Amino acid sequence: MNTEKSPLISVIVPVYKVEKYLPACLDSLLAQTYRNFELIVVNDGSPDDCWQIMQRYAAQDARVRIFNKENGGVSSARNFGLDVARGEYIGFVDSDDLVLPQYLEWLYDALCSCGTRMSMCRYRGIQENQSLWTVTECPAPQRITAENYSWMREWSGGHCWRMLTHREILRDIRFDPALLYGEDTLFFVMEFLKAGSLAFLNCPLYAYLERPDSAVRQKPSLRFYTAALAWERVWQLAKEQPDPFRSTTDQRCIMSCAEVYFRLVNQPERDPEKEKTLLELASTHRHAAWKIPSEHKSQKLQALMMGYCPHLGAKVWKLVRWVKGLKN
Repeated sequence: MNTEKSPLISVIVPVYKVEKYLPACLDSLLAQTYRNFELIVVNDGSPDDCWQIMQRYAAQDARVRIFNKENGGVSSARNFGLDVARGEYIGFVDSDDLVLPQYLEWLYDALCSCGTRMSMCRYRGIQENQSLWTVTECPAPQRITAENYSWMREWSGGHCWRMLTHREILRDIRFDPALLYGEDTLFFVMEFLKAGSLAFLNCPLYAYLERPDSAVRQKPSLRFYTAALAWERVWQLAKEQPDPFRSTTDQRCIMSCAEVYFRLVNQPERDPEKEKTLLELASTHRHAAWKIPSEHKSQKLQALMMGYCPHLGAKVWKLVRWVKGLKN
């Protein structure tokens, strides 16, 4: 770790209906090799025993700061955490996920090495009751800017977790509670563009729990519609940026429109106005569908159908899902 006096890091953990997973999450954070941090655990009106679990951890470790608020959604809980954070650097961890012991130390050292105010590591999906992997060697961090950040790389993704960011970057950035999906993508882009660069660690230090009842795996609904709106707002920020950030954002916009439209149009609950908006957004980005890399061929095909023959594409999408035995 950097030999200078280590700054305080604030880790914000929003909590809602995760009593089964919360202890393991907090245990993994309290086992960090980087010691100077505070855990800001925000109970977002969870109706289970999460608050009792939080009280127990706060009594055992002074670094755990707990807060209770009325339910307002994950964006509201994260914004609350940002408002009370005291650290020079700030990060987020979801309350059903885990982190490796080196998580904070290596993220901090990475941004120090690269001279950036933001760092990011890889993540890896895990199943329930699956043990964490181990890492023994920290790779040299890479400096990433809009000129070499591509949304088509397998490690890219708009997450607010697996990041560490200087608090000055986040001074006037908050999550949008109106975005029920895609809010973390927009948040990431705002902080990344304001920071100007990030230090990337090509090493998985964050474990993302793949559970069937998580928000991203729930049955599609009109709430899912905001994912496409989030990407359109990302495009408004990215369209003046250099490639590949600009061009791959364009591609992700049409991909998002296709994913959302084909899911929603085949659901019993429909909204013609929202479907019309998706079609209009897709028409402005359809040229980008041709440039989606060939390794994403299924998404490229969906994007092309969305851009040029969406109604036929919806029927094909439904047929493919039926053949594969998928419900959503």
